[in-house]
Amino acid sequence: MSRSSGVREMGEKAEGKGQRKSGLTAKQAKFVEEYCIDQNGTQAALRAGYSEKTAYSIASENLRKPEISAVILERMAEHRARCESSIDGLTRKLWDICTAAMHRNQNSAAVQAVMAIARLHGFLNKDANNGELGFDLAAAILEGHKRVRELREPDEQHRLSSAI
Repeated sequence: MSRSSGVREMGEKAEGKGQRKSGLTAKQAKFVEEYCIDQNGTQAALRAGYSEKTAYSIASENLRKPEISAVILERMAEHRARCESSIDGLTRKLWDICTAAMHRNQNSAAVQAVMAIARLHGFLNKDANNGELGFDLAAAILEGHKRVRELREPDEQHRLSSAI
């Protein structure tokens, strides 16, 4: 708003009535904060103070609003950068868990790690024919092993060159 004329310039948002600099109301900002915790829209709406009757529809509506989804994406990207997490890093960690579990004869833990790798890389999905979960375990194991080997090659080459 121009101080001299008292007229709001085009594109400027009102910051009264619960509006913030991001263009979100206080409740919407709280919704974003809560949604980033567990990615559960209904629960985020409830924790943000929306009524139990409208939480589901408000969550759905909020997630479709470009200004809200943009802030959520920005927050999640910041979180990933802070945590230095990536699919490659997660795959490496899960494969390490799987390998350690197999060495200790902890087959259940190894299978769980392989299942997590399968989900991470999209091998575990709904079957279009019968709606049940299914995946090719062999393909998941081979893909995970191949991916980990590819990710470790630069590390191994670095170790070999520094040892020379």
